[in-house]
Amino acid sequence: MVENKNIIIAVIVLAAVAILYFLLHKSEEDKVKLQLELLGKHVSMETGEKPVTAVTKAKNTRDLFAEISRLEIPAYSLDGSFTHGDISSLLISSRSYFSRFTLEFKDINVEITEEDKAEAEVTVRLSGKLTSGERTDETHELECKFKKIEGEWLFSGITAVAVLQK
Repeated sequence: MVENKNIIIAVIVLAAVAILYFLLHKSEEDKVKLQLELLGKHVSMETGEKPVTAVTKAKNTRDLFAEISRLEIPAYSLDGSFTHGDISSLLISSRSYFSRFTLEFKDINVEITEEDKAEAEVTVRLSGKLTSGERTDETHELECKFKKIEGEWLFSGITAVAVLQK
């Protein structure tokens, strides 16, 4: 009888460990998707956002990128390699044109190409309100490249493949 109780307890403990593992363990693809979600969160801005919040978001956005990242987005005249500081400056200056802005990633397809490299094809929706009062709503297809540095997936490149709606 005591032996049966021990077996039952062992099975319950193993089941609990297995469930926790699957709930807490994220795949590498999930980690890349999280970086995309964080980028959307940090770039987006609400009406009346305080300058200190904008600076914090710019720093958090910068931290999602490798030291040097390649950006090729012709619709916004971006084509080159950018440092952390460049990315923060771009974000802060871009935000000055908007009173509200949302960046949402959809249809995310991630492929781990090497142990420390990944690519994601995504559809991104940019919507918001310009400071002039005009509304904007755009959809773009992007290819994002990632490099795993010190255990964290960082953007190493973003290329606009197509403008789906402007």
